[in-house]
Amino acid sequence: MSFTSDIRTSGTLLLRGALAAMAIAASLWTSNARGQHAPPATEAKKATPDEKAIRALVADLSAESFDKREAAQKSLSAIGAPALKILMTVVPETNDAEVRERVTRLIQDIQETGLQDVRSDLYQDFRKGGFPNEHFHITGPEAGKRVKAEAQGLRVTLAAEKSSKYDGVGVAAKFGIKGDFEITVGIEILAANPPADGRGVYFELYMTTESEAGDALAYNRAVLPDGRETYDSARMAKQPNGRRGVIAQSEYLPAKGKSAQLRVVRVGPKIFMSVRDDAGDRFRVLHRLDLGDANVKLLRLGANPGGGPYAIDLRIHDVRVRASAADAIKPLAK
Repeated sequence: MSFTSDIRTSGTLLLRGALAAMAIAASLWTSNARGQHAPPATEAKKATPDEKAIRALVADLSAESFDKREAAQKSLSAIGAPALKILMTVVPETNDAEVRERVTRLIQDIQETGLQDVRSDLYQDFRKGGFPNEHFHITGPEAGKRVKAEAQGLRVTLAAEKSSKYDGVGVAAKFGIKGDFEITVGIEILAANPPADGRGVYFELYMTTESEAGDALAYNRAVLPDGRETYDSARMAKQPNGRRGVIAQSEYLPAKGKSAQLRVVRVGPKIFMSVRDDAGDRFRVLHRLDLGDANVKLLRLGANPGGGPYAIDLRIHDVRVRASAADAIKPLAK
């Protein structure tokens, strides 16, 4: 089913020198681990064309050849943030309706798939950093025997067995996040058979905020009872009975491949969920919703059996958290 409100951004989001932000050092409380998924800012810096090349691609958006226009749009999308400043001058200047539409779509796509103003940065590679560590702790029923550090990542294995509690198992952050942020998690599904019933088995990125309503977000990579492999998300809030209930649910969109990077970007009250998997070489936006701007007080990553005795085996490769405020990522009070 569709979101109760499909949030579309309009107007200009505040941009404060994305290129400069990429070079800003992280706060002192930042992981020094580095791994296969190198810091996105570093990758972008190495691959960024100069302004002349970007302007040439913008000019190609009005080329006579459709293929050339398509190729230019794809290249600008891959460049991402470094192209934003130039792209945002095009809309008010052009009289070409197709160019305006392409540029508007590019601006929205770039803004929704990555934070543009970065002043704090935390990166944890579970393949190299080991576990436990200063940034995460294990969580969930019998987590001690179900979570294991391996050279390939943090492995979470839930067997098809009865339990006193069917809940998520994995790791939770020892820090909170305030303001605008971007969270990227690299995962790999090793084994997951369709469960007999219920809502599926899945990797879950789950967070709660300090809002009065107790807002929460779940972003899942799932295997459903009918065998479909999907991405879905939901916003939850406290109900009159004191328990959280779903107030906005996404549609189920197909997942491609067993490995993926899931990303959540918050700008103001708006949340954008995107993914990079075997369907393409860049992040694509899957879902949009409102979550509010209250501080995140819980970030949990792990496997979920979907409320029943169902098996799933996965690895968490790494996680990266970037934020707009220099003091946005801080240890939780003990």
